[in-house]
Amino acid sequence: FITYVAVSKEGGVCSALAVSKDLNKWKRKGIIFQEQNKDAVLFPEKIKVKYAALNRPETAFAFRRPHIWISYSNDLIYWGREKSLLDTRENSWEDERNGAGAPPVRTKEGWLVIYHGLKRGTEKKEYSAGAVLLDLKNPEKIIARTPRNRPLIKPERIYEREGFIDNVVFPTAAIPDLNKKDLLIYSGGADSVVTVKKISFADI
Repeated sequence: FITYVAVSKEGGVCSALAVSKDLNKWKRKGIIFQEQNKDAVLFPEKIKVKYAALNRPETAFAFRRPHIWISYSNDLIYWGREKSLLDTRENSWEDERNGAGAPPVRTKEGWLVIYHGLKRGTEKKEYSAGAVLLDLKNPEKIIARTPRNRPLIKPERIYEREGFIDNVVFPTAAIPDLNKKDLLIYSGGADSVVTVKKISFADI
């Protein structure tokens, strides 16, 4: 299953789903989250017999900052039981918005989610990556979270600080290393390159 952003004059900017058995032939299942709901990632297994997804609805109504929600489905197409999950934090590396990056990774301690946050300063904006640990049986319960004053990964290398969009670390995949001690985090760097960083689970 792949979730992706679909853009059109008719549908706007939406999240869609594609399915494949061999990663070669794909069947597009269409829109699963409506306009201005992006950063949708699926949990790799069902939660209490339902599919679960993290997503980020947005609105032009400026009441709260765009942030991570959780939703549930019986068939991966129709979603409901939405709940606000991970709000932004003032005066932090994610004070403007946050969103899911990589699909959750199951660990003994809980679901590990590597996500992105946007800090908008007076002169520049900066995308960094953080981590949150969710309960295995109830992912609406937050066990731990990256501190507000210290992101897990921030744009420091030249290829993260300078590019199509400057100052961007945007995580999109997190894969446990074969040694089972480290996590490989794949990210977009300055919207120009794809990077990978190896960080131990213990450090995270």
